[in-house]
Amino acid sequence: MMIILMFICVFVWFWFFKNDRCVDIINNIVGYESDREDKNCINGIYSYNDGLNCSNKTVNHLNKLLYLYHDEILNEIMNVEGYNMSTNFEEEWINKENKWNPVWIRFLNNNTHFAKSIPTLNKILKYFPEIPMIYISIFHPGMIIIEDETKDRGIYKYRYCLKADDRDIGLKIKGFDVKWKEKQGIIWNPNIMHSVWNHTTKTRIMICADIFKDLTIINNLFTKKIYYLNRPVKNMLKTVQQLEYEGMIKILEDKNIRRG
Repeated sequence: MMIILMFICVFVWFWFFKNDRCVDIINNIVGYESDREDKNCINGIYSYNDGLNCSNKTVNHLNKLLYLYHDEILNEIMNVEGYNMSTNFEEEWINKENKWNPVWIRFLNNNTHFAKSIPTLNKILKYFPEIPMIYISIFHPGMIIIEDETKDRGIYKYRYCLKADDRDIGLKIKGFDVKWKEKQGIIWNPNIMHSVWNHTTKTRIMICADIFKDLTIINNLFTKKIYYLNRPVKNMLKTVQQLEYEGMIKILEDKNIRRG
């Protein structure tokens, strides 16, 4: 009886309160199953895999559709019009995500109106309601993201490359260099150290998403709870509107660079 009571107390503590110790405990519980999926990798780079060949069903199906409609999606992105407005965010984790220079399509399961400006991608994403975060990364020449890691062992970072200069590597995962290739999607575990850069003269454009791993029911529940606890938002409506406006100005800036 005492053991059951202790379990209930721990569960309630985890479910309603977020702290680093709590996240570490749950990550350790999820880690055993999560790490087994990470071992299914290529080129000896832990957790790194090709989107077309990986075992994760969501990644696999999404990658096939993006590859099939690659040209249409890229053309729609290149022809988007927007507003001239910039914003700052109270939540530190959003500012951290913004280092990718993202144009948000879906933010914590809330679609932005920007998604409607890219109808082909928007139609595809309707088949994937389980994906919580999706954005387009406009990674300009000279941009660098130093080594970083997150506390999410139950998710993959997914990147599909729409446009890139093949003369640059651009990504390091756990000390291994990975080269970006157009029309290729990749995944890796953000819980391990990774860094990104663009040393070319061309802007790199990618579709990015956070995708949950295929775990058992309980571990999947824990993983999603950690994910949302790590990403609190005080005012969802206001934040989504800010992200929409910020996305528009990034598209406009990229257009000006191309015209120049």
